[in-house]
Amino acid sequence: MNGAALPVFPNYTQLPSRVPIAAWHALRVLSVAAAAGLAVLLVLRPEQGLFLLWQLVIPIVPAVFLVAPGLWRNACPLAALNQLPRLAGFTKGLAHTPAIREYSFVVGIAAFFALVSARKVLFNDDGLATAILIFGALGLAFLGGVVFKGKRLDQITAFEVERWRSARLKAGTSKATANRDLNTLKA
Repeated sequence: MNGAALPVFPNYTQLPSRVPIAAWHALRVLSVAAAAGLAVLLVLRPEQGLFLLWQLVIPIVPAVFLVAPGLWRNACPLAALNQLPRLAGFTKGLAHTPAIREYSFVVGIAAFFALVSARKVLFNDDGLATAILIFGALGLAFLGGVVFKGKRLDQITAFEVERWRSARLKAGTSKATANRDLNTLKA
């Protein structure tokens, strides 16, 4: 940190790291291996895989996200695979088009509702379909990292965050929700 005193309320980029970067990389590798292993288990032993997914993983992951968002942000297998091409230096680094920037969240929300709706009729009892879903999500995260450039957290400016917050407010998001979302980013 250049020896300067921390402000009274430092943000996450100003806090000293308590965990070595090598430990985070190891955790990311383990999370990707666990996700792939779960998908393989869903194919080879669907009953055990479905039990593990719906009775253990699905209840625990949201709890981890709520209790320790920084841990999940660093351990998420989708985020790890998305960052891998950039870290390894083989990304195409294309910028998102205005249409992608504008509508990607709509596509994501529509996919979320479609997948949640399909859970009872498809994913609760079909190990193969659930494995395909997991491998597909992992593959799309990796592909996104290969094709598009990312932005490291230390490259995001206060101006960009405020522009994002203002756009959310103009879109009709309540001030309280926008502030909660901003606090989540700071967590």
